[in-house]
Amino acid sequence: DINRLKSLHSKTGYIDGITSAKSTSVQAGFDEGFTLGANIGSRAGQLLGIIEGLVAAFGLQSISTSSSSPSSSSSFPSQHGEEARRLELLLNEARRELDVRSAFAKEWFCEDGTWDYPVGEEGGNDGEEVLFPDVAASHPLIKKWDAIVRREGERFGLDWNVLRDEDGVDRGHHEHGHEEEDESNRRANQNQPAVANKGNQALAW
Repeated sequence: DINRLKSLHSKTGYIDGITSAKSTSVQAGFDEGFTLGANIGSRAGQLLGIIEGLVAAFGLQSISTSSSSPSSSSSFPSQHGEEARRLELLLNEARRELDVRSAFAKEWFCEDGTWDYPVGEEGGNDGEEVLFPDVAASHPLIKKWDAIVRREGERFGLDWNVLRDEDGVDRGHHEHGHEEEDESNRRANQNQPAVANKGNQALAW
């Protein structure tokens, strides 16, 4: 009887402990994990959206150019076909690496759900508060594809100011340290017509 009561009490205590802990920790853990996941997912989705936009816009520009310039049709297909294939491969790679299973893989997070990679710029203030957008921006895959998307955007003459809301607040694409570059680009764009680089008019969003 003593062993039976010991086993019963142990089981009951275990269940009571789990039930009590759920009310104090599960919701808090969910709230924190959801917020972090939403920030990372939002950044990943934005990066994918820009690349998908480049693929779609380049296709539209190819159709427009081919129909308006029949004299250059001989060199057009090969030239633009290679670029289209390159963008398609880039998009497929981005979809694979920014997939939920890749972005939230164990190599990036600890067992308790906290991130397992450096956050913020090197040499920053150790006492500075770390926010979830900072954690998302520091995710290795997000950093990698942010740099790729920025490079492609500069190549096609995209205006990054479209990523700012009505109050002029950056909605999360640029990493810290690009403010001066954005300001110089903004000033340069004021002296230029609102179109993309020559040969990429369809990409002037």
